[in-house]
Parts: sequence; structure tokens; C-alpha cells
Amino acid sequence: MFQVRPLLDAARLDAVHSLSGHVTFEGAKTHVQAAILGDAVPGTLFDIWSAGQPSPASLAFVPADAISYTSAQLNLQGIYDTVKRVARAAFPQTQQGNVDLVDTMAQQKLGMPVPDALGLLTGEFASMQTSPSMDSAKQVYFFGIRKKLETLKLMRTVFKRADHFGAK
Repeated sequence: MFQVRPLLDAARLDAVHSLSGHVTFEGAKTHVQAAILGDAVPGTLFDIWSAGQPSPASLAFVPADAISYTSAQLNLQGIYDTVKRVARAAFPQTQQGNVDLVDTMAQQKLGMPVPDALGLLTGEFASMQTSPSMDSAKQVYFFGIRKKLETLKLMRTVFKRADHFGAK
């Protein structure tokens, strides 16, 4: 029988104490801000967010007349560790190796360990819209990369292997 409680315990939802949000309307502009408060120690749900930086790198590319801008800073390694922790809780003690098997399979597909692949990225994801008509062709997406050449090599490896399996 599948037990949900061990999964929730592994996700450490008990570390979250409260959620809050704030919306400000400034003429044609709207500012949305949210916060999750709690015990942000390692090994909790808070691992999925990065420590942040004073200003997102993508903000430098946003023109003053942009219609919308959204940015998120994630800790990709923290997300990976949280998913692994929850996955381990899903398996009985005698099947804990299943999580490591998935790790090994991913490493074979990527050509490098998953933590190394995640380390190539900054964890920043952003988008901006410059068209008042919200034309999707004018939507711009940002994806933070630390090591350009290594990331390009990884993308080629992933797409090359995907093509071998009939993916387009």
C-alpha cells in the first residue's frame, strides 16, 4: 500500500510556517510579490530556492517600455536533492538503490553526473513581453547559464540522443 505521509515528511513541509503575498497596482503596472516564511535550514523545502542576488542578471536586458517582466531564481541542485529525498521515501528500505539507478541512467544520457549538468546553469529563469498586444512572437525568455561551451556540448548530447529515439 502506497503511503503519502513518508513523502510529505521527506519534503519537510513542516518547515513552512506561513505564506504571504502582496499585490500593488501602479497605474498600468502591477507588482506581485510573495513570500514563504519558515525554518530555512538545509534539508527542507526551502532548498529549492536560491539564496538570490540583489538584482537578477536578466533585468539588465529589460527595456523601460516592457509590458511585463517575470524572474525566478531556483536552486537546481536543491530541487534535485529534494526530489531524490522524496523519491527515497517512496521506496522500501530494500529498494533504495532504485533512486541511484535513475541517477546512473541520467548520467549515461547526459554524459556527465546530474549535479555537474545542473552546475552549468545559474537557476535564473525570466521572461519579458514587449508587445502591448501580448504578441507571443515578441515574448523573450531568459535562461541563466554559467558555462556556455559546456552547456552547448550538453545540449548537443541530449538532443543527439533524443533524435536516436525518434524524438523531433
